[in-house]
Amino acid sequence: MDVYEPGQHEAVIPYMERYFEAYPEDLKRLSVTHALLAEQLQQGMQRGRQEGWQEGMQQQTKKLLLRQLRLKFPTFPDVVRQRIEATTNLEQLETWLTQVMMAPSLAETELGTLVN
Repeated sequence: MDVYEPGQHEAVIPYMERYFEAYPEDLKRLSVTHALLAEQLQQGMQRGRQEGWQEGMQQQTKKLLLRQLRLKFPTFPDVVRQRIEATTNLEQLETWLTQVMMAPSLAETELGTLVN
C-alpha cells in the first residue's frame, strides 16, 4: 500500500536540501552508503552471472556425457545416469566424459565402478 499521493515526494525536496546543508556529513555518509550498495549490487550480479554460467556448463556437460554414453554403451545402468545427474562438480563431469570417450567399455571408467 502506497502512503504517498502522486507528486507528494517533490514537496519534501526543499526540506531535504536544508537538512543536508545543515548536516553535510550526513550527505557524505549517504553518498558512501549509496556507493557501497551499488558495489555490492554489482558484485551480486557478477556472482549470479558466474553461478549461472557454471550451472549452464554443468547441464551441457551432463547432456553431452549422457548422449555419449547412449551412443557408445546403449544399455548402461540407470545408477550411472542418476550419479551423473546428481553431480555438480564440473571437473568430475569432464573427467567422466573423457573416460567414456576413450574407454572401450564402461567397466574401464570410474562410472563403471557403480555397476558392480
